[in-house]
Amino acid sequence: MKPESSSRLLPLLLLAVGALAAACSAEPPAPSARPEAPAQRVVSLAPSLTAWLEAIGAGGQLVGVSEHCRPATTEPAPRNVGRIDTPNLELITELRPDLILATTMTPATTIEQMRGQGWPVQVHDHESLQGVLDSVLRLGTATGHRHLAEQNYQHLKFALQIHAEDPDLPRWRTAVMLDLEPAYAAGPGSFPYDLVAALGLPQITDDLDTPWPRLGNEAIITLDPQLVIVSSGPGRESEAALRAQWERLRRGPVWSPTEAARHNRLLVIGDNGLTVPGPDLGVVIGRLQEGILRLAGEASP
Repeated sequence: MKPESSSRLLPLLLLAVGALAAACSAEPPAPSARPEAPAQRVVSLAPSLTAWLEAIGAGGQLVGVSEHCRPATTEPAPRNVGRIDTPNLELITELRPDLILATTMTPATTIEQMRGQGWPVQVHDHESLQGVLDSVLRLGTATGHRHLAEQNYQHLKFALQIHAEDPDLPRWRTAVMLDLEPAYAAGPGSFPYDLVAALGLPQITDDLDTPWPRLGNEAIITLDPQLVIVSSGPGRESEAALRAQWERLRRGPVWSPTEAARHNRLLVIGDNGLTVPGPDLGVVIGRLQEGILRLAGEASP
């Protein structure tokens, strides 16, 4: 890829300054005038919630986490309370929580069961960017870390605005894939779809009405993605395995007619960056932008 010229850097610098000023001047929603006492014994049922709690300084208030959470080493370590969709309610009872945090991935019936035990339960929307932004502030208020939450809120808004305004980013028709085989794509109502849409990229699922459609062979050929994005990380395929799978698929009868396959445009985002909307979202957005620009500068095989 050619080095960036000063003529390209100057507009981006001006955009950065303007976006930073806007982000700093735009006030996040104010907390309630009479907040309740901050929670001190928190159970988190989602990896993204756990990561955000640690980012705003509330990690030490965790007493329980779901099995897919990876909290930083603390003493005592929070207990594993089971799956995000079927937590162990008996174990949660032993932990005596004063706040349980869940996302919409936890079934409504389970939420009602926990509330029926008399536990305060907050349900957070982590299927949209705005939902994640709102969630950060709610977490800060609930745990007594509003100041750090607001800093994270402003940082994420700034990152979104900067990367979305890059005039040199090719607007390729994109397939954001949960898996390559079987071919599950991110559609409207899913966080990965929302994240990529924030960069101004059209997506092959724009006209669909389900968050995770499974694409048949004919749909892949008809929708003809120009770019394929997929996430690797703990609990998922490694980047090496995904690239090997892609090399096989892009030479097969289904994917080979697509522009993405012909030009070998596969972008792998590591650390579950597309599936866990945690505090490194600004970094993930930067990786998306840099990866797309790199692919744009590479010659076809």
